[in-house]
Amino acid sequence: MPSNGRYNLKAAIAAWAQYHADGKSGSNMAEEKRLLVIAQRKKIEQETRERSRELVPLADAQTAFSAAMVMIGSQLDGLPGRVAGEVAGLTEPAAVRSLLFEETRRIRDAAATKLETWASDSNGGEPASAATAEDC
Repeated sequence: MPSNGRYNLKAAIAAWAQYHADGKSGSNMAEEKRLLVIAQRKKIEQETRERSRELVPLADAQTAFSAAMVMIGSQLDGLPGRVAGEVAGLTEPAAVRSLLFEETRRIRDAAATKLETWASDSNGGEPASAATAEDC
């Protein structure tokens, strides 16, 4: 405090602003450095997973799933024509249920095979992992 009991307002405000700017930039720098390290670690982890073929480009996955869904749709659309004659000759509900179940299982298996083939191709020829096959 000056001898006359008054502060220089300009100097006091400038000093106060500088004090807070220094304090905030110090804490922000630490936080920014921490966030940068986290981002770098995530980037390295993702690159590692891409190189080990655990990750594939989204567009490739969308194409594979789209193709599988088109195949499932066309197979389901053809289901009535494929089984109508057989179902017409059956009188037991259990036999009808079994026939329909086997036909839908064939469709699911074909879709799973299509996706597993795509996964094997995207893994550089390596077989898809068990988890990938189960997820299909």
